[in-house]
Amino acid sequence: MYFSYNFCMLWRMQVRRIVTAIILTGLSFCLGLAVFYVPERHYRSVPSVWLPMASADGRAAQLDLPVKRFPGWEAGVRFMPAYPGDPEIIEIAAGQTVQAKDCPNVFRSVEQSPSRCRRAGVVAGVPVYTIRRQAVSLNIQAYTERAGTLIAVTGLHSAKEALTYLERFTVVPRRDVSDLLQQHRAVVQAAATAIKQEKTEAAEQRLAAYRYLQFDPVLPATLPAGWLQYSVLLSGESAGSPNRADILYKKGRGRFIGMTLVPRATATLGNTCGPVPDTGAGVVACQSVPNEPYYLGGINAADHITRYVYVPLGEVVAILQTSVHSDTGLPLLFDENVLAAQLSIAKSLRAASRDQLAGAVFVGAQHDPYPAIEP
Repeated sequence: MYFSYNFCMLWRMQVRRIVTAIILTGLSFCLGLAVFYVPERHYRSVPSVWLPMASADGRAAQLDLPVKRFPGWEAGVRFMPAYPGDPEIIEIAAGQTVQAKDCPNVFRSVEQSPSRCRRAGVVAGVPVYTIRRQAVSLNIQAYTERAGTLIAVTGLHSAKEALTYLERFTVVPRRDVSDLLQQHRAVVQAAATAIKQEKTEAAEQRLAAYRYLQFDPVLPATLPAGWLQYSVLLSGESAGSPNRADILYKKGRGRFIGMTLVPRATATLGNTCGPVPDTGAGVVACQSVPNEPYYLGGINAADHITRYVYVPLGEVVAILQTSVHSDTGLPLLFDENVLAAQLSIAKSLRAASRDQLAGAVFVGAQHDPYPAIEP
């Protein structure tokens, strides 16, 4: 009897273990199905999902990756970039009423004198069509079809750019879309971090550009009464090697004298003098002034007259200019006080330290290709 009782208890425990294991296995299986299928539900409305891959063609081709799904978008699926202005993508099921060749306005853009829907080229053996919704806008939208899915892209600027962008598209299994978007976020974040670091370093270099001026500057020992140094601009190929300084002196509201400093080796002095600060090149007729350390030259045009004073000092040439402009046709006359101040500054120029240009603004930097990313 005792043996039978123990046997029954052991049997019950064994059955309980088996049932528990079966239940846990079932729960794990159901959970796995949920994890597997839940992310896919967002993409079931399109026959297949197509997304661009990261490119090695520079940071711009990394920043333009889609990084998230637009929540609540009822017509197909919409993918968004990390930064406004970069390409956005909408994908819907293609059909008789929705075709790429018609450039359907799936982005619901406001139209103002839109262009025609034009065939821009072919990608992966399929035509690509583009349209500009607003005549004054630089933005174009591109449309193509892949495996029953209509792909629409906005935020592009030319047909060539549209073709290049769509060449990067590849089909993505629905279960992998969320993971790919997460990978894209990491790629974009890394690129943005690198750009921010470069911008910070460039800003620091621009602030210190005066230290790298390719010559020792000359500055007036004193300024005529009422005149102040108004601004200092540096220019050149890079902030690490500026080769020109432009200093503006001001008195009151309407009196200005500009002074440009350039290396002596780049200047021309004699019967002609150059460069001409307004253009950065060219020459003007000029002549040396007896017993004075400068050359005088000028331009006498219908709508303006300009007097230049070229002052060579060591390895630098300072070019002082003052102008009178008019669009009324009245006679142009110099302010005698400004002319006197111009010569006074020319005569008082002395060798100076680069540190006296601290605070100068470097303006020779190239156009910023990533304005949306702040340092």
